Amino acid sequence: QKQCEGGGILSFTYIGGDCSQSTTQSGSCEDFDTHISEIIEIACFTDDSNLSFFGEVSVGDLITVPESGTLSGVLTCDIFSSGKKKQTVYLDGDLYLKDIYGGLQIENCNDDDNDNNCLIPVEYAYTIKNIGESLMDVTSLERTIFIRRIINNITQEGEATSNLIELVKNNSLEVGENTIV
Repeated sequence: QKQCEGGGILSFTYIGGDCSQSTTQSGSCEDFDTHISEIIEIACFTDDSNLSFFGEVSVGDLITVPESGTLSGVLTCDIFSSGKKKQTVYLDGDLYLKDIYGGLQIENCNDDDNDNNCLIPVEYAYTIKNIGESLMDVTSLERTIFIRRIINNITQEGEATSNLIELVKNNSLEVGENTIV
């Protein structure tokens, strides 16, 4: 695992869950209530009590704390659900990519000397071709991604399906015609 050092930005994925899934010895996590809804609010403060991030997020969303020297100080993030504080995460000491602090997992730390990033943009292109003998109307296009992650030596698997039909610009394809999404 790469260590985050110096000043710069810090990005997390909100993975949900309670403090028991934390994978780090540095920092700490405190649960006030383990029942957390799908959509939550997060407020993060630097060690000098300045607000670094505030927003509404869902499981899987990326949270970026802007450049403020947070990699060399303490960052406190409070997680709220339905207006009540559910969890507080204290990040201090050595921070490493993919470390988990309660409901937050470090994905990126851009420090003074280098860019440590676990997130890589991926672009997909789908070609839809009419190989039939008459006009084809594209009425549905779905993509299913199978997800597998390991947290504290426990494997979690699932899938996420997205409807991509709104990306199809040409829904009617003549024989032999294709469209790229």
